Amino acid sequence: MRRLPFVVTAVWSALVASASCATGTLDDSGGGDGEGAGAAGAGAPEGGGGAGAGTTSTTSTTSTTSTTSTTTTTSTTSTSTCNPPQHLCGGTCVANTPDTGCYQSQSCSPCATPAHGSAICTQGGVCDVSCNAPYVKSGSSCVCPSQCCVDADCGGSDVCDNGTCMTPCDPPLCIALCLIQQKVGVCVNDVCVCL
Repeated sequence: MRRLPFVVTAVWSALVASASCATGTLDDSGGGDGEGAGAAGAGAPEGGGGAGAGTTSTTSTTSTTSTTSTTTTTSTTSTSTCNPPQHLCGGTCVANTPDTGCYQSQSCSPCATPAHGSAICTQGGVCDVSCNAPYVKSGSSCVCPSQCCVDADCGGSDVCDNGTCMTPCDPPLCIALCLIQQKVGVCVNDVCVCL
């Protein structure tokens, strides 16, 4: 019976010790606070860590900047010029000729050649015409100054005689016509002459 108080005291001390361990309040020199704090730190979001045995993770990010250099090349074309009276045709300096449209021509198209004449260039570098005699210039054409200049101007069977279209002399007809006049008819240079 004398041992009962001792047993009760021992049980009571054990209960107090158990309660102290569960609540982490034994004494200031114990490790209970550290363990509790460690447990709290372990439960923190994303491993932020408590004051105890928590682990801090540091991530290092390296950024690389790439620079691209662009080079732009500009091509410049120079236009050639020619000294008068030459002009530029197809990249070449050519003379003041009808074949290249003369000096003032921008298209370099040949000058038009008229009938009964030829194309020429004036001193000013423009297209003009030169006519074969007896044709004369009329604008950019060559025309006959009289009724006819050649037989072809008359048409049919007529012939051109000194600028006049005439029917060729028919000897029998010429004799008959002159006989009416009591004359003799002869053809002279395709002209009926009554003698």
